[in-house]
Amino acid sequence: MKLNWSRLLFGGMWLALGIALLLRDSVGLQWLSERYAAGNLNLGGGLAIAFAGWNAVRWYSGRARTSRAVRREIEEQRAPERTFEYNSELDFLKPEAETKPPESK
Repeated sequence: MKLNWSRLLFGGMWLALGIALLLRDSVGLQWLSERYAAGNLNLGGGLAIAFAGWNAVRWYSGRARTSRAVRREIEEQRAPERTFEYNSELDFLKPEAETKPPESK
């Protein structure tokens, strides 16, 4: 994915939301505590942090996948060209009459 950085950006946004919900009284969001139940806000903050972790894992796995693809391309460029060698003993698509040795009497 060419926009792999967006996963990291969304992860950061989820992390900021989760921290704001969990530390709502410390960061000046007392109106949330007055309006909603504390258990619901704590659950929402925990889920937001879990989404942030999920996006970070997806970003890291996408980053590893692209680095493997780049490494594979470099190895393919370094590998010498191999020519095809025909081996009649390993040709299993030939008709049986051609593959059987003649019977001696």
